[in-house]
Amino acid sequence: MTNLTPSRWQKMTHSVSTYCRDILKLMRLDFYRAIKDRSVQVISIVVAGYALLYILLGYIMGDVFGAMIFTARDAAIASTQLSSMPFLIIAILICIFIGKDLNYGTIRNKIIAGYSKKQIYLSTFLTVWVMTLALLVVFQGIVLAVGSPLITFPTGFPYSGIADFWVRLGLGYLLVSLAVTILVFLEMVTRNMVVALVVGIVVFVLGPVLAMFIAPLIQFLWGSNSFAFEAFECLFLYQSYVVSSGGSLEGIGYYTAVENQLAIKTLISSGVSIILINWLGIYLFHKLDLK
Repeated sequence: MTNLTPSRWQKMTHSVSTYCRDILKLMRLDFYRAIKDRSVQVISIVVAGYALLYILLGYIMGDVFGAMIFTARDAAIASTQLSSMPFLIIAILICIFIGKDLNYGTIRNKIIAGYSKKQIYLSTFLTVWVMTLALLVVFQGIVLAVGSPLITFPTGFPYSGIADFWVRLGLGYLLVSLAVTILVFLEMVTRNMVVALVVGIVVFVLGPVLAMFIAPLIQFLWGSNSFAFEAFECLFLYQSYVVSSGGSLEGIGYYTAVENQLAIKTLISSGVSIILINWLGIYLFHKLDLK
């Protein structure tokens, strides 16, 4: 006689697949709402318009000074810098989008529909994360497609090889993902759009600037090979300053390739931070009384 009782493995697999399907359903609902959302439409146009404005300014500056000061390559990498205009515009969109969920009772409706708070938090993060990357791709796509023939895309001296461009871009996306994680955490836990927006922008703008002054101080006091500087290189804001802004203590910016050690530290520390902050956010959000 065949045993029709599901095994423990089958039960676990079914539970996980059902959980993931519910998250995908929530994301589809959020994306459908995002497509119709006026703020998403307006900010998408602003991001695209800013890309064209950047190209125009770069072309005019090149015509005036006879050298391409703003290049398409620099613009693409700098767009993942947390204090860059494209990312700050997107950060505002993230806070507005989540704020509407919190203020219009959308989250309570999701809970009434049978979704758990953990699923709602995770689907919200994934939705705004995809939106952020999509808008950055729009900006970078316009800059590279339209800007390369007009303001150039340098690949030779004094710039480092093309491989460094892709390394910087990939690490930049990782740092942006961590920044999105922080914004979602702040807003979902505090349930306050203004707090998340103000704290996030202050940290993203002032943090890399502060790191620029702290780094040489640590090097002066303990040396660039000291444990103190090794640990400092794992700091999110320092990584953003060096990787995405082209910042360099020697003042040669993008011309110096990202070191393998810093790339590995960025991958590990940022990846772990994304996981831990999301885990903490899910835990705290689950404990909130949303009545």
